Amino acid sequence: MLKDITRSLQLTGARTYLVSLPREWIERNGLEAKDEIGIRIENENYLLLYPRNPRLIPKKTTTIPESETIELELLSRYITGFDTMVVYSSEGNKIKDPDKIREEIRHQIGLEIIRESPNQLEIQFIASSVLDLQTLVRKIYALAFSMLDDAISAIFSGNNEKRDKIVKRYSEIDRVYYFIVRLLQKSFEDPLEEINESLYPFEGLNYQIVAYQGEVLGRSCKELAERIGKFQKSFLTTETESMVREIAEKLIKLLDSAIEAFLNKDTEKAAVTVEEVRNKKYQVQPLLAIISGEAADEPTWFLARLLSSLLEQADQVCYLTDIVTRGFNALHEYDTKQYLDSELS
Repeated sequence: MLKDITRSLQLTGARTYLVSLPREWIERNGLEAKDEIGIRIENENYLLLYPRNPRLIPKKTTTIPESETIELELLSRYITGFDTMVVYSSEGNKIKDPDKIREEIRHQIGLEIIRESPNQLEIQFIASSVLDLQTLVRKIYALAFSMLDDAISAIFSGNNEKRDKIVKRYSEIDRVYYFIVRLLQKSFEDPLEEINESLYPFEGLNYQIVAYQGEVLGRSCKELAERIGKFQKSFLTTETESMVREIAEKLIKLLDSAIEAFLNKDTEKAAVTVEEVRNKKYQVQPLLAIISGEAADEPTWFLARLLSSLLEQADQVCYLTDIVTRGFNALHEYDTKQYLDSELS
């Protein structure tokens, strides 16, 4: 890793300033005289220098010995932003279980095997520029909401086939979530990685928090579906079933509204949603009491807890929206003032 280096500005002519670049950086990027260097102004104090030729930008490569924990090894390299992963046999023989490795990379968006031999697999991340963070976050919640809706139907019908589909659908949420983590990691590591043109750097962590809440919701729906298999059907009365469905539908719309407020930096919508969250708490609490009195089965009680957690999630997302939007507006005002001051001077 290059250390901080101090250089003195040199003045040539009347208004041209020059500064020498570190030789180590030049050699590391394979640059030569007359190669083009891109310059980006970051905020007001920093300049970002980078090779204009993408061919010269080094890619991160890692080697991984085949082991019992190959799934964790691949996932850890994936989310930390490695471009190429070479899996090899630690014993120097043939890879014992190449199908297991193929199955694992199918779980991660963008990974492809580009070279294969009996004792080595070369896996590369094939970038996808069509997916932005907002689209990915919406996809996580759309999948989680459909899982919850199907889980409720499965509880009341005792449909084990639907339960199995819910469990399988969770793997898609996992794929999208880890892809978001990778995108954010790469953007922190390389400022040239464009994940969203209107995204300030400090917003990245907030996106990961919101995406993680969607992943948790999906995981809870998966756990709910797995519990359904222990019982044939819910013991709730028809009237309470209807109440559960109605409340679930309203809570899903509420959380969806909170997500849209966050993605659009809409503080007014967030404030309205927070007020609705408070009103819904008065409806959900009696429902929990009814279920605890009627339900003798674990899945229905778990569902009640899950519905209650939707309120908390909506509240947290709205709180995050308020903080993010205030920070965004403050930065926008600051940047505008700096620009006007520079123009006047």
